[in-house]
Amino acid sequence: MQNKEWITLAIYCNGDGSDRLLLWVIGKYKNPRCFKNINKNTLGCQYRNNSNAWMTREIFLEWLRVFNLHVSGRKVLLIMDNFNGHIFLDQLPNHIQLRNTIVFLSQPH
Repeated sequence: MQNKEWITLAIYCNGDGSDRLLLWVIGKYKNPRCFKNINKNTLGCQYRNNSNAWMTREIFLEWLRVFNLHVSGRKVLLIMDNFNGHIFLDQLPNHIQLRNTIVFLSQPH
């Protein structure tokens, strides 16, 4: 029987890889068996979960807040795919203001 469990990864790095955020891993379970007896805070990544292991609006907004703090004061281009968990700039909550950030959403195929 083939295992059909999925994870989602959220990755940020600049063009030469010298600037990056921690990898965000989104899994299905709050406490997966593979993390038994492991402190998730020591994994070297951010772990989030939801029932589908997908990027949700809530997780995306949390990631975007961390991203925005990380690139504060710099001009950046944020390239994202067209997944529906990503939101348009005019739909951002007031507490997230992307100054100096140009967002490019790729088109669906």
